[in-house]
Amino acid sequence: MIGYGIAARGDPTPRCERPCLPRSNARVVPGPACSCSCSCSCSCACTCACAEARNSRDLPVDVTGMSNTDRPLLDHENLDAYRVAIEFLVLSVQLLEEIPKERRELRLQLERAAMSIPLNIAEGAGKPSPADRARYHGIARGSAMECAALLDVSRIMGVVQSKDVEQGKRLLSRLAAMLTRMCR
Repeated sequence: MIGYGIAARGDPTPRCERPCLPRSNARVVPGPACSCSCSCSCSCACTCACAEARNSRDLPVDVTGMSNTDRPLLDHENLDAYRVAIEFLVLSVQLLEEIPKERRELRLQLERAAMSIPLNIAEGAGKPSPADRARYHGIARGSAMECAALLDVSRIMGVVQSKDVEQGKRLLSRLAAMLTRMCR
């Protein structure tokens, strides 16, 4: 379920106009104000153009429920590709709400493909050999391309807004470039 940014101690005070995906124990870590027109002043799940300018240790959503200073980051959490994949996943959850229930197959396919990207990046980061890592990152790249095609299909079918599709395609393009380099 999508909610609005949550303060550090679970205070439900909205931090920005954009929705994020809080878990019951998640905290949004305050970050620098965005430089684009979204007027966000937190590091929640905003998928704005200046998201990459945020502190590199902050994920769009603190998915762990603890601040990043409470523990060392896991291998996959250090990867920019993982952060961008999480940003896209947050956007895709918002897009899924726009897609009518009658388009169940489209919704399920987008949901599976969007979840597959960060999961394969994380699994690849945990592999000891470069060949295994490259294989999982290649699978993640394939899922990103599938998501891009699903966004095109959604736009053609008229079930999502073009501006949301463009925002998703920008994230996926950036992600595909990162994953291409990681597959080498």
